[in-house]
Amino acid sequence: METFEQTIIYGVGLLGGSVGLAAKIARCGGKMIGLGRSPEKLKRAVDLGAIDVGATSWREALELCDPGKPTLIGFCLPVETNIRALRELWESRFEPWFAGRDYVISDVGSTKSGFAKAGRELSASGDLPDGTRVAFIPAHPIAGSDKSGVENARADLFRNKLTILAPWVAADERQDALASMRAIPSDFSTMASHSIAGENIDMIRRLRVFWSKLGARVLETSAEEHDQILGRTSHLPNLASVLTMSVVPLDEFLFTGTGFRDVTRLSGSSPDMWVEIYSANRVAVLDALERMEKQILRWKKFLSDDDSESIYNFLRETKKKRDALGS
Repeated sequence: METFEQTIIYGVGLLGGSVGLAAKIARCGGKMIGLGRSPEKLKRAVDLGAIDVGATSWREALELCDPGKPTLIGFCLPVETNIRALRELWESRFEPWFAGRDYVISDVGSTKSGFAKAGRELSASGDLPDGTRVAFIPAHPIAGSDKSGVENARADLFRNKLTILAPWVAADERQDALASMRAIPSDFSTMASHSIAGENIDMIRRLRVFWSKLGARVLETSAEEHDQILGRTSHLPNLASVLTMSVVPLDEFLFTGTGFRDVTRLSGSSPDMWVEIYSANRVAVLDALERMEKQILRWKKFLSDDDSESIYNFLRETKKKRDALGS
């Protein structure tokens, strides 16, 4: 199935570089164009094979594209940076180097509501030059590392990992269509009335196939539902790792083993990235913290009462859940 013959990666770091490496091997992204502010970093990305060519402006990047072919634009920097860059690009939509083309605009951010909201606002204006079609399809590959930079990019980063596409307006509007999609994964005919992208169903199909060819398992949801769930499954674990690290003083590190290192690995992630994630998804993270707080209070009571039976039952039930997750 056809995907894309040209891709612009805005931000060729760990995720953007991994997209480039994987897409070149899978032959599903066409010409890979890296966009960034640093010519030196872009040259490094070219040397590592993550992109074919670098550009330092939207105009330069789009002039490297064939105007007759759909272009995938992937925003691969922190969430707020991606949104600012998206609005900057939109201001140039009447420029001859942007107008009259088909675009899929996506991202790889850990929260989806902000990018989806920006896409809805821009697309709702209906203010596009003739012959221009834009599909906003937020995405989140649940893959990564505590390391950063294109030097750590890997072509297999997304293999067998879940990538969530969020073309839906709201969770309650997608249930019937999602059930149909699960029954027949290649059938997107039911999505037209529910998608942010509206009539651009072929573009959703292209992006789904693109991520599948990178090795990912693909699921659709709404941006709002995504953020609620990821607040519990991704953002809370990071916070738990940070809090664990915060209570152990440096002079006790001699007493740590692999368990401590496993639990605190996520605390070594980029503060610049995570402060944006916590801010963007603070409501869902607060909800997840309240859930954890209730469990902490239960444990305080177990320990205060020396209630070994409750402790055992709790550990047994959580072990069952963890065993169901697999290795």
